[in-house]
Amino acid sequence: MTDRTITCLEDAIRLVRWDSGMLSDLTSHIKGYSEFFPRGTWFRGQEDSSWPLVPFVFRKHDQGNMMYAQSERNILLDFKLRHARRSMEIQDTFDWLCLMQHHGCPTRILDWTENVLIALFFAVRQSRDADNLPGALFVLNAFKLNHYAAGGPTNLRAGDLPCWVRAQLAEDTSFDSLLHQVANERPSDLQQLRELFQTRRTAAQHFSCPVAVWPRTIHERMARQQSVVVIHGGTCFPQESDDLEPAMLQPLQDSMNGGDTFLATFTVPASVKKRIRDELRCLNIHVASLFPELEYQADHIRNAWEARIE
Repeated sequence: MTDRTITCLEDAIRLVRWDSGMLSDLTSHIKGYSEFFPRGTWFRGQEDSSWPLVPFVFRKHDQGNMMYAQSERNILLDFKLRHARRSMEIQDTFDWLCLMQHHGCPTRILDWTENVLIALFFAVRQSRDADNLPGALFVLNAFKLNHYAAGGPTNLRAGDLPCWVRAQLAEDTSFDSLLHQVANERPSDLQQLRELFQTRRTAAQHFSCPVAVWPRTIHERMARQQSVVVIHGGTCFPQESDDLEPAMLQPLQDSMNGGDTFLATFTVPASVKKRIRDELRCLNIHVASLFPELEYQADHIRNAWEARIE
């Protein structure tokens, strides 16, 4: 590995070796981190290294306007209506967003994984549009992101207040409505939320930033992909007084003081994508092992048994 470039499986595996030093900038300045590593170190692969780390609902047209942000609530409600039978097993809005995300619906969530090789698969996944372009492998220190963005606790799980509030912003952008929901559903958290909402500056600081969350495994695809998620805060309705501009990971990283960092980026050259795909397939990491749906199983079988004409 040179200049943060990954050219083989060994380069990716080296990232999670404690003595390799490849992630020393991510693992420094956090008390007790050596007791957790590599827990809390998350990975994300993207086929095209030029794609920004921005969740689907906040991505922009070429003209600079967000494609889905102002329709976020309607997208969520429409998905719930079409999958009403799942309402008995899904606990809250955050779970709905996770389910939507894993089926390609625009959400304020970015998928990550605890398995570096699974992330590498998504960086080299075969695509007509991106196979001749370099991919990217991102590495995130989830504990440090949460400490910086939410002030702790650093180990957030589904249902914790910082996660719950950001998920509710997808459904209702009114602070008054959020306070009412907390009073009814989470009364023990009401005082904490009121303190955070004392000033707009305080609210913006806490709820426009993304946080890293261990989700509930509500779908087999999440289990296979060892899914973890980053849920973004903020809203995108400039005409409303309560609007919170969503903060993205890379600008947040750039704003950190003292050169500290929670995010690292590695490039996967286009020239090595096919070879890495073949190596991953030998380790049983392929589309059928990561996607349980029948169409993916059929696609894998078709490709595996396709006649090769030499």
